Amino acid sequence: MRRVFVVLVAAAFSACGSDNSGNAAAPTVPPTPAVTRVISVAGDLNFGQVTVGNSQTKFVTIANNGSGTLTVSGMTVPCGNSFFVSWLSGAISAAATQTVSVRFAPSTAQNCTGVLTVNGDQTAGTNTVAVIATAVAGYSRDLTGRWRGMIGSDTIITLTETGTNLSGTFDSVNLKGNVSGSVSNTGQVTLTVTVSGYQPFTLSGQADDAGNTISGQADGSGFQNTPFTIKRI
Repeated sequence: MRRVFVVLVAAAFSACGSDNSGNAAAPTVPPTPAVTRVISVAGDLNFGQVTVGNSQTKFVTIANNGSGTLTVSGMTVPCGNSFFVSWLSGAISAAATQTVSVRFAPSTAQNCTGVLTVNGDQTAGTNTVAVIATAVAGYSRDLTGRWRGMIGSDTIITLTETGTNLSGTFDSVNLKGNVSGSVSNTGQVTLTVTVSGYQPFTLSGQADDAGNTISGQADGSGFQNTPFTIKRI
């Protein structure tokens, strides 16, 4: 009777504390959660039409909605040499964001619509945002030549254009002087007229597409929002 009791106890101990090989069973370890790096890119990159030589800046936000650090290795944009991005690579911590400025400054007329793509080690998410941008040609007419119109009285202005700079002479009846100024890439003309014995005055106007007429207003030295038009002769 005593011997049977010992056997039963040993059998029970064997069933509870060891595997079939006689070794103690290892405790169960829960699996380690996988590290995630979930990217999202948001922002309005609708630049519309921008004249060559001008620029426009907008912003995007890159978010990391994962549990691990996201490493951004670079970005791609359409018409790459026309876009300038303030932040191209680096680390974004979990649940953090990175704001990036995107400047569209085209040097040639072209369609730059497409997508901005953020490259990195993301495990999920969307890494692109739409870009809408068109570069249009600036004003290309040479304003060098002789111009005539009424600026107080019958006036002849002779201009020489060098790059975007304008220089020349002003001749109105018995008043003679010099002019200096500039023309923008949209054809906006600004001239300062200097005549000995008088205060300088300005002529601000818009050249037409053909480059044959400049219309605007005169201000200073007796002029106040006075309309003028000069035409190529």
